[in-house]
Amino acid sequence: MSRSINFLAMLVLLITASPLEEILAAPACVDVTKAVTPCLEFVRGKDGADPPPACCSGANYLAGQAKTKDDKQAICECLKGVLPNIGPYDPSRVPLIAKKCGVDIEIPPITAETDCSKL
Repeated sequence: MSRSINFLAMLVLLITASPLEEILAAPACVDVTKAVTPCLEFVRGKDGADPPPACCSGANYLAGQAKTKDDKQAICECLKGVLPNIGPYDPSRVPLIAKKCGVDIEIPPITAETDCSKL
């Protein structure tokens, strides 16, 4: 009987371990990059006053991924590494994405000096 209980306890632990790791993992930078790709023209200042719907969809996805402080910091660090690669952009337009899309996520102006640990 004791072996059965131990086996069941191990089985439950194995079944729940993978989803728990996925829940606790910070968003991957590749996923963050995919989400913000439709926003690049807006961040460059070339896409008018409002971000396109695909950008808002990506911002909404990021808001769903930004559950913890670590998640928010990972998103910030990813953007900090990726945005300089797109060429000249306006850092002040980055926080406008959430505001103009009506998405509840805090994204600061992203520059090389942005301290993501303060999120």
